[in-house]
Amino acid sequence: MDELHGRAATSTDIAAENPSGAADGISIEPVVDSEISVVDDLQRTSLLGLDFVNAASLDDVVDSVLDGPRRDDSVVPALLTPNVDIMVHLDAANGSTEHAVFQRAQYVLPDGQPIVWVSRLFGAKLSARLPGSGLFVALWPRMIVDRVPAVVVASSELVADRLAAEHPRARFVVPPMFEANDEVAIGEIVDRILASAAAIRPSLVLVGIGNPKDARIIAALFDRWTDQLGPKPLCLGLGGSFSMYLQLKRRAPEWVQRIGMEWFYRFCQEPTRLFHRYFVRDAAFIGIVWRAWRAR
Repeated sequence: MDELHGRAATSTDIAAENPSGAADGISIEPVVDSEISVVDDLQRTSLLGLDFVNAASLDDVVDSVLDGPRRDDSVVPALLTPNVDIMVHLDAANGSTEHAVFQRAQYVLPDGQPIVWVSRLFGAKLSARLPGSGLFVALWPRMIVDRVPAVVVASSELVADRLAAEHPRARFVVPPMFEANDEVAIGEIVDRILASAAAIRPSLVLVGIGNPKDARIIAALFDRWTDQLGPKPLCLGLGGSFSMYLQLKRRAPEWVQRIGMEWFYRFCQEPTRLFHRYFVRDAAFIGIVWRAWRAR
């Protein structure tokens, strides 16, 4: 594979890193002792095929993100926040573009509390759940104060307008509705990101559409990034975090988050939409953990 920092790797290049095929499921990695990353000061723990950031709080992650680029060719300059639903999707989509981006992202945060519980089962405890919604709440105000140039891909004009009122140095892209496998639509979104990037040279690109669209947009952006635009920005896939920050969607109280029941709080808000996701589709996570346990 071409090195990411030699020329922009194509999304096909990235996906080719894992040729095992969808039928094999998530590759099972043994849990290892936390080690300091070669590209930042954060520790990582390998679990269920991903290298999760093992930090006591989101403050450590925010500090690392804002410290600026310290990367090498072994990572994709991206931050992603897999929860149980995303882990199930990645298991089914092994070998896909988004799966490869998750495997090589510089920051992979354990967004789902069950991921933290599973880490204890395998003998290498992740220190804390690190949700993307909480990360954005902590990161965005500091970006405003520090006047960090950024491009934000928002899910609606309302979200974009409210965030723009807070951060005048950010540029906003609001795509129309599109399917995750619509390469033409993703290409048009990337065109707009690149136009904004040429104007402000962002150090961060924040994508808040949802999985797997966020990861596919990030992969396509790196496919098109050129040296004329400056160093590659760190790209953050943050799903619905913007709406939660703006209180357009209610987030669970802190005590509910602490006991790992935020998912149930969301289910109570939208039972019809979320029943199949939580009680049918995400049950496959049990099988993922069982395979990993047997592989030990």
